[in-house]
Amino acid sequence: MVEGGMKLVKYGLFLFNLFFVIAGILCIYLGISTNSRIATFDDLVNLSAYSVASKILIGVGIVMFVLAFLGCCGSVKENHFMVMTYSVLVGLILVIQIGAAVAAYYKQDDLNDLLEEKMKESLPKAGDNPELRRVWDVIQSHAECCGVKDYRDWFDVISLNVSISQKIPESCCYPQMTEGCALSVTPTTPPEEAAKKIFTTGCVVRGVEYMNIGRGATVGIILAVIELLAVVFACFMARSIRYSYETV
Repeated sequence: MVEGGMKLVKYGLFLFNLFFVIAGILCIYLGISTNSRIATFDDLVNLSAYSVASKILIGVGIVMFVLAFLGCCGSVKENHFMVMTYSVLVGLILVIQIGAAVAAYYKQDDLNDLLEEKMKESLPKAGDNPELRRVWDVIQSHAECCGVKDYRDWFDVISLNVSISQKIPESCCYPQMTEGCALSVTPTTPPEEAAKKIFTTGCVVRGVEYMNIGRGATVGIILAVIELLAVVFACFMARSIRYSYETV
């Protein structure tokens, strides 16, 4: 009966390690993706504090590969030291993930206000600043947004900068629209008509959605639950190995 229980724990640990390999790939992908999206806004807003969670996610993904190998070797060889080391390291990763997830959720609450403040400050300057206009073009095309709160913010910029072309940026246009689509969107264009040609949602709302920092935090919490179960399985296995040694 004890031997049967040992096999059950061993196979359970194998399954968790298989999950760790898959979860590690997912963590690396999400971490790189989120970090890349945050970098889109870096030239306009300093978001280095918000990229910490995504970098931790990448690190956790890499460590998961190492842990999966250690867990497999420990369970196959029934090595008490390796299994205990595995459980301790998974426990540490669990604590780090929970801390990073909580920090990400907390930071996300401030992200909307920070984006709105910096974007409202920079948009009026984008009219006669080609470099700043380029930054806005990158953000709008990647995040599929236009203006700060909505596309009509650009009309205020145009009215203040008579030297620039009398249109909203082409980066507000849908990718499938032909060049010059922004010329047909004027202050008198009904919003429902404008929505057929350009992105009408503001970059504050879409920016928060685009970066989706909370997604990585949610994944971290889900993984933490699975890792807690892995720690329990590893501890049971380590105890069984130790018991079998003592009875020999």
